[in-house]
Amino acid sequence: MIDAEFIPFIDRHRKGDYKKKFIDFYKFTNKEKPATNNGTGTSFMHTYMDKIEYYKSEGRGLAVVLTKNKQ
Repeated sequence: MIDAEFIPFIDRHRKGDYKKKFIDFYKFTNKEKPATNNGTGTSFMHTYMDKIEYYKSEGRGLAVVLTKNKQ
């Protein structure tokens, strides 16, 4: 199941807030950060991809489509 706090987190990225400073999901949500996760993967995706689309998958998880245009 997708964490409900992920939606406003994505909205902040779509507005470009990550360009000033990467947004850490765990700081954003005030949740404990796992040792194996930096919480900044979404900011990396928005920095280096040209288009990002989010979909709810059949298994009730999240499917992300990343598009990088040829340059």
